Amino acid sequence: MDSDELKTMAEQVEFLKNEIKWTTATIEKRKNEWKTNSTPEFYTSEKTDVLLIVNRNEEIIYKRIIQN
Repeated sequence: MDSDELKTMAEQVEFLKNEIKWTTATIEKRKNEWKTNSTPEFYTSEKTDVLLIVNRNEEIIYKRIIQN
């Protein structure tokens, strides 16, 4: 997925420190295989209440669906 595709789905937003903590818990058992060194990119969509965290260099995309 390239940047243009992401931008059609969601809007890029600034770094959200609170929103990255859950990614650590998600990969806890596989942290040796899922190392990330790049700065994450954050995308959100008001229409779908979805948050995407993209580590482009490592080709890792986290998707969080926020349900109220």
